[in-house]
Amino acid sequence: MILLQPVNMQLADISILHQKSLVPIRDQSTLGNSDKSGQNFFGHLYIALFVDRTMQTQFTNTTLCYIRSNDQTLMLRRAKRDSMYGKWIVPGGKFEPGETPEECAIRESLEETGLTLNKVDLRGILTFVNDRTSPRIKTTTCFVFECFDFHGALQASDEGELRWVADSEMTSLDIPRSDQTFIPWIYNDRRTFSAKFRAGLQSVVFF
Repeated sequence: MILLQPVNMQLADISILHQKSLVPIRDQSTLGNSDKSGQNFFGHLYIALFVDRTMQTQFTNTTLCYIRSNDQTLMLRRAKRDSMYGKWIVPGGKFEPGETPEECAIRESLEETGLTLNKVDLRGILTFVNDRTSPRIKTTTCFVFECFDFHGALQASDEGELRWVADSEMTSLDIPRSDQTFIPWIYNDRRTFSAKFRAGLQSVVFF
């Protein structure tokens, strides 16, 4: 990745714009030489800043929340054209800066469903490891919550169609393959779980 940054070479503080954040690079030395006129030769150029791929995001944190009522679970059919397009999933998403897992689950659920969650319970943690060379995200940690205590009315969003689905029909939906594995742990086992998926289930521990 190449980032172009206008720089006065006499400045001691150059910043790289990376992941919507400014990462300061401190360099107290003078950069460049002088030309025949005595002015800084590199005084007002655009510098190509080469950012190694190892600096890019390797990890991310996400949440899922199983909102349940009267033996039904609120499901969302993914509308965004990504790897989950058309799949039935539960509300959830990526952390925002400074959020705890439960704060993320509550915010994402409100944004995607219109429901305010009064209380969420942590049911498990999923670690997804991607060994392919091309993806930017190599490891995703997902905190799985369950909620029976909520209020509000369902509201449509751009995320996709919402539907209450009978708990007994959950695994018959077109859901992600990993969900087929851990959904029974949520509905049939009250223990907390920690599982690793690496091209399928690699390990799981119950607490």
